[in-house]
Amino acid sequence: MNIKGFAVKFYTEEGNYDLTMLHIPAFGFRDLIVFAFFNRLLARNPVTHLKKGVAAVDFMVQYPETLLNKLNLVSDLGLVKNYRHITGFSINTFKLTGGTSAESVFVRFQLIPRAGFKRLSSKRYQELAGIDPDYMVRDLYNEIQNGRHPTWDLKVQMFTANQAGNLTFNPFDPTKYLPVKEFPLYTVGTLVLDRNPTDNFNEVEQAAYHPGNLVPGIELSHDRNLQGRMFAYRQAARIVSVSTLSNFR
Repeated sequence: MNIKGFAVKFYTEEGNYDLTMLHIPAFGFRDLIVFAFFNRLLARNPVTHLKKGVAAVDFMVQYPETLLNKLNLVSDLGLVKNYRHITGFSINTFKLTGGTSAESVFVRFQLIPRAGFKRLSSKRYQELAGIDPDYMVRDLYNEIQNGRHPTWDLKVQMFTANQAGNLTFNPFDPTKYLPVKEFPLYTVGTLVLDRNPTDNFNEVEQAAYHPGNLVPGIELSHDRNLQGRMFAYRQAARIVSVSTLSNFR
Protein backbone atom coordinates (compact mmCIF):
# COMPACT_ATOMS: atom_id res chain seq x y z
CA MET A 1 0.00 0.00 0.00
CA ASN A 2 1.33 3.41 -0.93
CA ILE A 3 -0.03 6.86 -1.60
CA LYS A 4 -1.08 7.39 -5.21
CA GLY A 5 -1.03 10.69 -7.03
CA PHE A 6 -3.91 11.95 -9.17
CA ALA A 7 -3.20 15.03 -11.28
CA VAL A 8 -4.99 16.80 -14.13
CA LYS A 9 -3.55 19.43 -16.48
CA PHE A 10 -6.07 21.89 -17.90
CA TYR A 11 -5.03 23.65 -21.11
CA THR A 12 -6.79 27.03 -21.20
CA GLU A 13 -6.51 30.21 -23.26
CA GLU A 14 -5.04 31.94 -20.21
CA GLY A 15 -2.41 29.32 -19.43
CA ASN A 16 -2.13 25.81 -18.06
CA TYR A 17 -3.72 24.93 -14.74
CA ASP A 18 -2.48 21.90 -12.79
CA LEU A 19 -4.76 20.25 -10.25
CA THR A 20 -2.60 17.92 -8.16
CA MET A 21 -4.25 15.39 -5.85
CA LEU A 22 -3.75 12.33 -3.67
CA HIS A 23 -6.03 9.31 -3.39
CA ILE A 24 -6.49 9.81 0.37
CA PRO A 25 -8.08 12.93 1.90
CA ALA A 26 -5.41 13.98 4.42
CA PHE A 27 -1.77 14.98 4.03
CA GLY A 28 0.96 13.65 6.31
CA PHE A 29 2.20 16.89 7.85
CA ARG A 30 1.53 20.62 7.93
CA ASP A 31 4.97 22.15 7.62
CA LEU A 32 6.87 21.33 4.43
CA ILE A 33 10.21 21.75 6.21
CA VAL A 34 9.40 18.30 7.61
CA PHE A 35 9.70 16.92 4.07
CA ALA A 36 13.44 16.51 4.55
CA PHE A 37 12.84 14.29 7.60
CA PHE A 38 10.12 12.40 5.72
CA ASN A 39 12.53 11.63 2.87
CA ARG A 40 15.02 10.30 5.41
CA LEU A 41 12.24 8.05 6.68
CA LEU A 42 11.74 6.59 3.19
CA ALA A 43 15.47 5.99 2.69
CA ARG A 44 16.73 2.46 3.24
CA ASN A 45 19.14 1.44 5.99
CA PRO A 46 22.65 2.35 4.71
CA VAL A 47 24.10 -0.94 6.01
CA THR A 48 21.42 -3.57 5.33
CA HIS A 49 19.62 -1.66 2.53
CA LEU A 50 16.32 -2.73 4.11
CA LYS A 51 13.37 -0.45 4.80
CA LYS A 52 13.29 1.03 8.29
CA GLY A 53 9.96 0.10 9.87
CA VAL A 54 10.86 1.63 13.24
CA ALA A 55 11.53 4.97 11.55
CA ALA A 56 7.90 5.24 10.44
CA VAL A 57 6.67 4.77 14.01
CA ASP A 58 9.22 7.26 15.29
CA PHE A 59 8.08 9.83 12.69
CA MET A 60 4.42 9.47 13.75
CA VAL A 61 5.38 9.92 17.41
CA GLN A 62 7.32 13.09 16.64
CA TYR A 63 4.60 14.46 14.31
CA PRO A 64 1.22 13.17 15.53
CA GLU A 65 -0.64 15.10 12.79
CA THR A 66 0.54 12.40 10.39
CA LEU A 67 -1.58 9.74 12.14
CA LEU A 68 -4.77 10.40 10.13
CA ASN A 69 -2.83 10.09 6.89
CA LYS A 70 -1.42 6.72 7.96
CA LEU A 71 -4.80 5.45 9.17
CA ASN A 72 -6.29 6.36 5.78
CA LEU A 73 -3.53 4.48 4.04
CA VAL A 74 -4.14 1.24 5.96
CA SER A 75 -7.94 1.55 5.64
CA ASP A 76 -10.09 0.59 2.66
CA LEU A 77 -9.03 3.84 0.98
CA GLY A 78 -5.49 2.50 0.71
CA LEU A 79 -6.64 -0.68 -1.04
CA VAL A 80 -8.34 0.85 -4.09
CA LYS A 81 -9.20 -1.81 -6.69
CA ASN A 82 -7.84 0.05 -9.72
CA TYR A 83 -7.36 3.51 -11.17
CA ARG A 84 -10.93 3.57 -12.54
CA HIS A 85 -12.32 3.48 -9.00
CA ILE A 86 -9.86 5.87 -7.39
CA THR A 87 -10.90 9.14 -5.72
CA GLY A 88 -8.80 12.29 -5.99
CA PHE A 89 -8.44 14.80 -3.13
CA SER A 90 -6.69 18.16 -3.61
CA ILE A 91 -5.71 18.06 0.10
CA ASN A 92 -4.76 21.73 0.01
CA THR A 93 -7.17 24.66 -0.03
CA PHE A 94 -7.26 27.12 -2.94
CA LYS A 95 -8.90 30.51 -3.36
CA LEU A 96 -11.43 31.29 -6.11
CA THR A 97 -11.35 35.05 -6.52
CA GLY A 98 -14.82 35.27 -8.10
CA GLY A 99 -13.89 38.12 -10.44
CA THR A 100 -15.07 41.66 -9.78
CA SER A 101 -18.72 40.92 -9.00
CA ALA A 102 -18.59 38.00 -6.58
CA GLU A 103 -17.18 37.20 -3.15
CA SER A 104 -13.99 35.20 -3.04
CA VAL A 105 -14.31 31.70 -1.58
CA PHE A 106 -11.87 29.02 -0.47
CA VAL A 107 -12.23 25.55 -1.99
CA ARG A 108 -10.97 22.01 -1.82
CA PHE A 109 -11.37 19.87 -4.93
CA GLN A 110 -12.39 16.23 -5.22
CA LEU A 111 -12.67 13.89 -8.20
CA ILE A 112 -15.33 11.25 -7.51
CA PRO A 113 -15.41 8.21 -9.84
CA ARG A 114 -18.75 7.55 -11.54
CA ALA A 115 -17.96 3.84 -11.21
CA GLY A 116 -17.86 4.24 -7.43
CA PHE A 117 -15.11 3.38 -4.99
CA LYS A 118 -14.07 -0.28 -4.96
CA ARG A 119 -11.33 -2.03 -3.00
CA LEU A 120 -9.28 -5.20 -3.04
CA SER A 121 -8.49 -7.38 -0.07
CA SER A 122 -5.06 -7.04 1.50
CA LYS A 123 -4.30 -10.63 0.46
CA ARG A 124 -5.20 -9.92 -3.18
CA TYR A 125 -3.02 -6.80 -3.14
CA GLN A 126 -0.06 -8.86 -2.01
CA GLU A 127 -0.74 -11.48 -4.69
CA LEU A 128 -0.90 -8.91 -7.50
CA ALA A 129 2.30 -7.25 -6.30
CA GLY A 130 4.12 -10.48 -7.09
CA ILE A 131 2.07 -11.81 -10.02
CA ASP A 132 1.21 -8.67 -11.98
CA PRO A 133 2.62 -5.38 -10.59
CA ASP A 134 1.32 -3.56 -13.71
CA TYR A 135 -2.24 -4.73 -13.09
CA MET A 136 -3.70 -1.25 -12.49
CA VAL A 137 -1.93 0.36 -15.46
CA ARG A 138 -3.04 -2.44 -17.79
CA ASP A 139 -6.62 -2.31 -16.54
CA LEU A 140 -6.91 1.44 -17.18
CA TYR A 141 -5.31 1.19 -20.63
CA ASN A 142 -7.57 -1.65 -21.75
CA GLU A 143 -10.74 0.04 -20.51
CA ILE A 144 -9.99 3.24 -22.42
CA GLN A 145 -8.83 1.34 -25.50
CA ASN A 146 -12.07 -0.68 -25.55
CA GLY A 147 -14.25 2.44 -25.39
CA ARG A 148 -15.31 2.10 -21.75
CA HIS A 149 -14.17 5.58 -20.78
CA PRO A 150 -13.58 6.09 -17.03
CA THR A 151 -15.43 9.17 -15.76
CA TRP A 152 -15.13 11.33 -12.65
CA ASP A 153 -17.23 14.21 -11.32
CA LEU A 154 -15.19 17.24 -10.24
CA LYS A 155 -16.61 18.53 -6.96
CA VAL A 156 -15.72 21.34 -4.57
CA GLN A 157 -16.18 22.08 -0.88
CA MET A 158 -16.42 25.83 -0.26
CA PHE A 159 -16.17 28.25 2.66
CA THR A 160 -15.75 32.00 3.02
CA ALA A 161 -13.23 33.99 5.06
CA ASN A 162 -15.95 34.74 7.63
CA GLN A 163 -16.74 31.04 8.01
CA ALA A 164 -13.06 30.21 8.41
CA GLY A 165 -12.77 32.64 11.32
CA ASN A 166 -15.67 31.02 13.19
CA LEU A 167 -14.54 27.39 12.92
CA THR A 168 -13.11 25.41 15.84
CA PHE A 169 -10.32 24.04 13.63
CA ASN A 170 -8.01 25.42 10.97
CA PRO A 171 -9.67 24.74 7.57
CA PHE A 172 -6.33 25.45 5.84
CA ASP A 173 -4.69 22.52 7.63
CA PRO A 174 -4.13 19.76 4.99
CA THR A 175 -3.93 17.08 7.70
CA LYS A 176 -7.63 17.57 8.50
CA TYR A 177 -10.87 16.89 6.62
CA LEU A 178 -13.55 19.40 5.83
CA PRO A 179 -16.71 17.66 7.18
CA VAL A 180 -19.13 17.05 4.32
CA LYS A 181 -22.19 17.77 6.50
CA GLU A 182 -20.93 21.28 7.15
CA PHE A 183 -19.28 21.79 3.76
CA PRO A 184 -21.29 19.86 1.15
CA LEU A 185 -19.85 18.79 -2.18
CA TYR A 186 -20.96 20.72 -5.29
CA THR A 187 -20.40 19.32 -8.78
CA VAL A 188 -18.64 21.77 -11.09
CA GLY A 189 -17.47 19.58 -13.97
CA THR A 190 -16.72 16.15 -15.40
CA LEU A 191 -13.48 14.41 -16.28
CA VAL A 192 -13.56 11.70 -18.99
CA LEU A 193 -10.55 9.66 -20.09
CA ASP A 194 -11.40 9.00 -23.74
CA ARG A 195 -7.98 8.18 -25.23
CA ASN A 196 -4.65 6.66 -24.23
CA PRO A 197 -1.31 8.45 -24.70
CA THR A 198 0.43 7.69 -27.98
CA ASP A 199 3.84 8.54 -26.48
CA ASN A 200 3.92 7.98 -22.72
CA PHE A 201 7.31 9.67 -22.29
CA ASN A 202 6.34 12.92 -24.02
CA GLU A 203 2.72 13.10 -22.87
CA VAL A 204 2.96 11.77 -19.31
CA GLU A 205 6.49 11.58 -17.91
CA GLN A 206 7.37 15.12 -19.01
CA ALA A 207 4.07 16.68 -17.95
CA ALA A 208 5.78 18.33 -14.93
CA TYR A 209 2.71 19.02 -12.79
CA HIS A 210 3.01 21.90 -10.37
CA PRO A 211 0.35 23.30 -7.98
CA GLY A 212 1.73 26.78 -8.75
CA ASN A 213 0.59 26.53 -12.37
CA LEU A 214 -2.52 28.64 -11.87
CA VAL A 215 -4.85 30.66 -14.11
CA PRO A 216 -6.74 33.92 -13.41
CA GLY A 217 -9.49 33.28 -10.87
CA ILE A 218 -7.59 30.64 -8.90
CA GLU A 219 -5.03 31.67 -6.28
CA LEU A 220 -3.13 30.24 -3.33
CA SER A 221 -4.84 30.32 0.07
CA HIS A 222 -3.46 30.79 3.58
CA ASP A 223 -2.44 27.11 3.53
CA ARG A 224 1.26 27.23 4.49
CA ASN A 225 1.77 23.69 3.25
CA LEU A 226 0.52 24.70 -0.21
CA GLN A 227 2.77 27.77 -0.21
CA GLY A 228 5.75 25.56 0.59
CA ARG A 229 4.94 23.25 -2.30
CA MET A 230 5.60 26.14 -4.68
CA PHE A 231 9.32 25.59 -4.04
CA ALA A 232 9.40 21.80 -3.74
CA TYR A 233 7.88 20.98 -7.13
CA ARG A 234 10.19 23.16 -9.21
CA GLN A 235 13.18 21.48 -7.61
CA ALA A 236 11.73 18.01 -8.18
CA ALA A 237 11.08 18.78 -11.86
CA ARG A 238 14.68 19.91 -12.35
CA ILE A 239 16.02 16.77 -10.67
CA VAL A 240 13.87 14.53 -12.90
CA SER A 241 14.98 16.44 -16.01
CA VAL A 242 18.66 16.03 -15.13
CA SER A 243 18.17 12.33 -14.37
CA THR A 244 16.37 11.82 -17.68
CA LEU A 245 19.14 13.52 -19.66
CA SER A 246 21.76 11.47 -17.83
CA ASN A 247 20.00 8.25 -18.86
CA PHE A 248 20.22 9.21 -22.54
CA ARG A 249 23.98 9.87 -22.52
